[in-house]
Amino acid sequence: MKPLILLTLLILSYAGSAQETEEFHAPRYAKQAIGESGVWLYLPKSEDIGLEKSFSDDSSEVYTLDVEESGYHYAGIVVKLNGTTLETYEERESLLINYMDFLTSTFNITEVAGYGKGHTLESNSDAVGVIDYWFDGEDEWAVKGWATKTHLVILMLYGADEYPSITSQELFLNGVRFE
Repeated sequence: MKPLILLTLLILSYAGSAQETEEFHAPRYAKQAIGESGVWLYLPKSEDIGLEKSFSDDSSEVYTLDVEESGYHYAGIVVKLNGTTLETYEERESLLINYMDFLTSTFNITEVAGYGKGHTLESNSDAVGVIDYWFDGEDEWAVKGWATKTHLVILMLYGADEYPSITSQELFLNGVRFE
């Protein structure tokens, strides 16, 4: 009789702890073209990435997207510059920082870690990258921007808690390819 009681307690204990602890599973990523922009992103595999196209004041193509998966948002802004070519490293980095500054006010960001400069992409030697981490009072954000001579890309991963997988986060934030 004692072994049966112990076995029952063990099973109940395990069942209770399994319900309390939900394990995070990183999404499966798929390379997806972003409209006709000439940019591909590695995004969580989804039938709807919420892709919307608009035009800026200078007629640059602006694509926005947002995929929600397991309580986190994988969001992005892709700009195909019209009539502007960012020839130098300094021009690209400056545009990225100015755009990220604009986004901090747009998204009501209350705390920033500070820009990490000098990021590069092995797949594109012209790409300049800048990273930052934000907090808006509710969500924690990991944000990375990329600029080439003809494109600007901002990738944002945010949710109520710090993202639990640095490997998956890096795959998303560095998962940009230019034509």
